[in-house]
Amino acid sequence: MNVRNETITFVSQGKKISGVIEYPDKPTSRVVVFAHGLSNSKAPSDIPLLYRINNALLAAGYMTMRFDFYGSGESDGEFRDKTISSMRQNFLDMLTFLKATHSEINWIGAVGKSIGGTVLGLVGGDPRISACVLMTMRYTLAPFFARFWTGQEEVSLNGAVPPTGRVKGAFSLGKNFFVELPQIDGGVADGLANMPPTLVIMNEGDEKISLESAMEVYEHLGGAKELMTVPGHDHELRADEAQITTKAVNFFNQHNS
Repeated sequence: MNVRNETITFVSQGKKISGVIEYPDKPTSRVVVFAHGLSNSKAPSDIPLLYRINNALLAAGYMTMRFDFYGSGESDGEFRDKTISSMRQNFLDMLTFLKATHSEINWIGAVGKSIGGTVLGLVGGDPRISACVLMTMRYTLAPFFARFWTGQEEVSLNGAVPPTGRVKGAFSLGKNFFVELPQIDGGVADGLANMPPTLVIMNEGDEKISLESAMEVYEHLGGAKELMTVPGHDHELRADEAQITTKAVNFFNQHNS
C-alpha cells in the first residue's frame, strides 16, 4: 500500500493545532477523523488501537486525519491547559480546515476514544459528520471528576488516576476544566440524541468506566446505532484490537453513502 502523509497545522482559538492527513492509494472523497482521549495524542504508540484502525481504513480506501488536541502532542499548550470545551472547538475547527482545504471530501466519519468520544457527543448534531464510532466512553464526567476537585485553581492527578498516554507538562487540571463539567454533560446528552449512525464499543469490565455508564451512551443515541461489547477490563481494549478494527471498518463501509 502506497500511503502518502501530509503534516498539517491549523489555528483553533488562537493556538496552533498539529495533525497528519494520510491518503490511500487511490483518490477518495471519504475521510475518517480521530479524536483521542484526554491524556493521549495522535502518536501511534499512545493508542495503538486507533492507529490500527487508521491503517485498516487506509487499506479500505479512506483518507484519515489524526490531530493533537490543544495541550497534547505537537499542538500548543500543556495538559494543565485542557478543557473539554476547548477540545470541542479544536474538533470543529479541524472539520472546517478539512472542508476548506479538501473540496473533494463529501463524507466524514469519526472515531472517538474515551473523552474523545465525549467530544463527538458534544458535536453530535454537526451535519458534516456522517457516521461515528465511540469507544470506552463515559456518559457523564462530572460525578467521576468531582472526587478530585475541592476548589483549587489547579489539581494534580499524580497518584489519583494513571494517564493512558504521554502527558505534556504537569499531570494536573485547572479549575476551568472542573467547573464546566455539568454543562458538558448536558451538552453530551443533547448531542447523542442527534448523532448520525453510531457504533458503540465497550468492554464488560472496564477498569475506568462502568458498564452501566457506557450503556447509557448507547441508550441515549437517537439515530441508527449498533453495540459491540468485548470481555475484559482493559480501558485500551488491547486484547480485542483485531476484532474491533474489523467491526469499525465494516461499520463505516455500511454507512458511507
